[in-house]
Amino acid sequence: MRRLLCMLLLAVILCCLIGCDQQPEPTPSAVNFYYCRKNITFNGENNVFVAEQRATAITDDLVVVMNEHLQGPESDSLYSPYPTTCQILSIKKVGTTLSVLFSAELARLTGPDLMLACVCTAMTLFDMTQAETVIITAEGVLLDGKESVMLTPDRLVFTDTQPPEASDSVQ
Repeated sequence: MRRLLCMLLLAVILCCLIGCDQQPEPTPSAVNFYYCRKNITFNGENNVFVAEQRATAITDDLVVVMNEHLQGPESDSLYSPYPTTCQILSIKKVGTTLSVLFSAELARLTGPDLMLACVCTAMTLFDMTQAETVIITAEGVLLDGKESVMLTPDRLVFTDTQPPEASDSVQ
């Protein structure tokens, strides 16, 4: 009987040790990923950038979450402004500033296309974190002739103050 009790106790201890070694599954959390609207109308509101709420695993690794963002929207009415092979290599936080290092593929974008991608990145990070500044760079290359693009929430103004005209609809 003692032998059976000892073996049972040993089996319980082994099960506890094996169970403690396993990592719990991350619980999903809602995150707002910002993308560009395909059909834009100008009527005094921000109709360019739209938040798509997605369930993603809770993680402290912003690079993992943001690379999920780069995969693109689920909605057919939105599009991702990033090149398909683009990746985020690192995100560093110093105070309230986030420095985002993209792969060199981001530099394929120029002018308004580059700004659309940078704003989608910044708006997503502003929504997820307490950052006050986002600085975007690409590995080993300039972005439209500049070393970096710096964005702050107060510089992101998307309100059209002009009255709408029939020709203002962009398809």
